[in-house]
Amino acid sequence: GMLDESDVSAIRASDLPDERGMDDSCLGSVSVLAATYGQNCGAKRGNANAIAGSTCNGTAVCVLSIIASDIGDPCANTAKDFNVTYMCSATCTRSAYVPKEANQHAVRLDCSGQPVPPAPTRAVIADQLVRDITQREFHQTGGDIGHRYILLALRDSNRSDVVD
Repeated sequence: GMLDESDVSAIRASDLPDERGMDDSCLGSVSVLAATYGQNCGAKRGNANAIAGSTCNGTAVCVLSIIASDIGDPCANTAKDFNVTYMCSATCTRSAYVPKEANQHAVRLDCSGQPVPPAPTRAVIADQLVRDITQREFHQTGGDIGHRYILLALRDSNRSDVVD
């Protein structure tokens, strides 16, 4: 039903983001609690704590590159994921995940207080890709390695017409 005045007063202003969309509970600095490379293959939890902490602790926003040779390989010949849990403040704990194979990817740890934008859908990304190719007069810029993946992305989005 409808909210009456007593319900509304129960919602404290501190529970709501301010007019800029800030989330003050997550405004602070990164403190890594656990960073694990290869949790999916039974790696020891926290095996990437040292590198994640030395890179990100104390920052408001940190982009952490996941480099297997720096962390060590917890299980050979297996694709590994990456999990990190971190605190921004006493009332804000966040986590980030990179699916296997996480090596050579990056993860963003954010304690800026800004709301986390939703990930774009595949359809939105496909539309952006088609628009980019069209604006370039159907020239693609993926290079020798990326070209195949552009074609696969277009096929999977039923937009092969762009390159026919």
